[in-house]
Amino acid sequence: RSGEMPMSMLLYGPSGSGKTLIAGLVSAYLGLPFISLSMADANSNELQTALELAEDGGVLFLDELQAAKKATKDSILVSLDPNKPKNFVAIAATTDPGDLSLPLRRRFPLEIPLVEYTVSEAEELVTQRAQGLDLRLEPGAAFMIARTARANPARITRLITEARMLVDDGEVLERKTFLGHLEDTGRDARGIDDTEIEMLTFLRDESTGPAGMSKFVDVLGLDMRYVREKLHMLRREGLVKNMGRTGHIISKKGKEYLETRCL
Repeated sequence: RSGEMPMSMLLYGPSGSGKTLIAGLVSAYLGLPFISLSMADANSNELQTALELAEDGGVLFLDELQAAKKATKDSILVSLDPNKPKNFVAIAATTDPGDLSLPLRRRFPLEIPLVEYTVSEAEELVTQRAQGLDLRLEPGAAFMIARTARANPARITRLITEARMLVDDGEVLERKTFLGHLEDTGRDARGIDDTEIEMLTFLRDESTGPAGMSKFVDVLGLDMRYVREKLHMLRREGLVKNMGRTGHIISKKGKEYLETRCL
């Protein structure tokens, strides 16, 4: 509204909380091209190409900033020097702001945390999404979907899409139908899937101590971003504990859960 280019900003919060959506809305509001780059895969040359495009006026979205290679982060430090005039808006996104160096964070003076929904807020979101798809829900089904999605908007969208395919037009989705679908697809009512069970089992039976994320990648063959997301959810459920730099261990609650799940 001021007619000036907005300052660079850092969006941080859990996966699926809307970081990319917000960056896209800024782009649409300003009427500028949206130039998106995944920092987990990008190299310095690709970053420079994106910067050159952005200089013509645009919103440069740097996703997964914490996963950028050191050389690429160094390029960002130079390119986003606050004393250097810019003709674009730089928006970075990360799930772990603590993984960013202080000089890198200072390149994004406006920090915007995205907090997680409560289950009741997520239940309202489920109801709204269901109405948008003409999906009728049995009382209690909205809460069940919100709980399974762990109050995550992206997961809610996926679950609502799955739920819509379980019933015919005009038919009510019953809770037992939804629970049966979860069981058939390797999930329980808490949204815990086979991969998370595998991670918990590894921590309980095979890891000799706290396991860092790279351990899950090496031993279980999982993608780093996927591991990060799964560990976040397991921590939220209280099934694993973060021991700091040494990694994660399974909690007492996690061991009890595994015993119950395996019965």
